[in-house]
Amino acid sequence: MSHHHRNPVHSLAGPVEHCSLDLRRKLIRESPFFSNLEPGQIDEINSRFRDVGFSANKTILREGDNADSLFIVATGLVKLYSASGDGGILLIDILKPGEHFGSVAGFGPECYEETAVAAMDCCLLKISSENFHRVLTMHPQVAVRTVEILSHRVRFSHELMRRLGSYSAENRSAWLLLRLGEKLGRPWEGKNLINAPVSREELAAMIGITTETASRIVSRFQKKGLIESGRGWIAIKDPEGLKKLTEDVFD
Repeated sequence: MSHHHRNPVHSLAGPVEHCSLDLRRKLIRESPFFSNLEPGQIDEINSRFRDVGFSANKTILREGDNADSLFIVATGLVKLYSASGDGGILLIDILKPGEHFGSVAGFGPECYEETAVAAMDCCLLKISSENFHRVLTMHPQVAVRTVEILSHRVRFSHELMRRLGSYSAENRSAWLLLRLGEKLGRPWEGKNLINAPVSREELAAMIGITTETASRIVSRFQKKGLIESGRGWIAIKDPEGLKKLTEDVFD
């Protein structure tokens, strides 16, 4: 493991309990739920959302609680966890600004299917089920998009777990690092730095392997020159080398 670098991960955190009007409009306009609406309609929908702030490591919602709100990440990162069948906890995803989580009554399960935790100080836009249904009454096309978006997310996560389960720990680890690099990466010293605080335990939890196995694989990848890593960070040096390990996972 490389120790000559301090942790290069940059915080994406912003003001914890305030999002500017311009940022709110941008997030709502670019959200897949509302992307086809006019500026005046976006402003009306914006009035239905409220800012909520969470400091690092605070729980935002819990798996099993009544599903009554939809959230959009404005600043910071949010980690989604779910209980596994053997009583453990799986890290399902890391959400960046612009991504959504949660659910509202009438669309999908009545209870949240995951626990959401602030990975760092973050500001979120939150809309209640009641206000979301008011939006649907005024803009029926949003209802169609909502069904499409939420059902696709469930199908994708089930298909992902089914397919990953049949591949080796090394295949899965390579695929996960590439996915995180694509989603959260930023250029750093000629490499692609995964710009999120991710521990070995969490890497393991995302693909259903032990922490010890994840640590061995990270060390092996580093020796092969595929990645560089330190405490709490990983940078991809050779994406093509990692891709060769994943060619038959998602072809």
